[in-house]
Amino acid sequence: MIITPKLSVLVSIVSIYFACISFALEQSYFDKRTSILKHTKVTYRKKPKRSNVPDEYYDKPRPYKHNFKRLINEPDLCSRHERLLLLYIVRSFHTNFGRREILREIFQDIPHDPYSKNIIVRHVFIFGKTKNSTLESLIQNEGNEYRDIIQEDFMESYTNISLKTIMAWKWSVEFCGNADYVMVMNDELFVDQYKLVPYLHYQLLQSTRKDRFVACY
Repeated sequence: MIITPKLSVLVSIVSIYFACISFALEQSYFDKRTSILKHTKVTYRKKPKRSNVPDEYYDKPRPYKHNFKRLINEPDLCSRHERLLLLYIVRSFHTNFGRREILREIFQDIPHDPYSKNIIVRHVFIFGKTKNSTLESLIQNEGNEYRDIIQEDFMESYTNISLKTIMAWKWSVEFCGNADYVMVMNDELFVDQYKLVPYLHYQLLQSTRKDRFVACY
C-alpha cells in the first residue's frame, strides 16, 4: 500500500479524532466520579464507650499511629531463627486458656513431608489489658511459662478488636520481618497444619513474587 501525502494527513486527522473522543470519554468519566464524590455525604462511626482511640480520629480520620505501650513482649521470638515459614498471631481473650492450650498443640505439630522439611512455624497470642487483677496475673504467669504472650495497654474488649489487628501487624513488622507468611486469626479458629503448611511451603517455592503483600479473605 502506497501512502500519499493526502492519505497521511487523513490518517493523522482520524487518529487525532479518535484520540480526542477517547480523552473526552475519560474526562467525562473522571468528571462524573469527581461530582459524585463531591456530593457524597460521609458519615463516621460513633466512638464506642470503652474505646481508647482519641476523639479526633472519629471526627477527622487520619493515619493512625497506634502508640500503645507493650506490657508483655517477646522481642526475640522470631530473631532466634534465620527464617520462619509462618507466624500465627492469635487474637485471644484472657479467659480462653483452654483454646490457647489446644492451639499450642496444633501449632507445634509440624507435618513431616517433603514440602515441610526443616521449616519453622511460630505463634503468639495478643491481648489488651483488663481491670481484673486476677486475670492480669494469670496472663503474666502464662506468658512467663510459654513465652508466647504479647500484651498492650489498651482495654480488652470486642469493640477494640481493630486495635488488636493493628497491634498484630505492627508487631510482626517490628519483630518478625523474617517470616514468609503472617496469619492473623481469632482463638476460636481451627487450623489444619497438615494441609496449610505444605501448601504455603509449596507456594513459596513456586512463587516468583519478590514484594511483600497482604491477602485478606
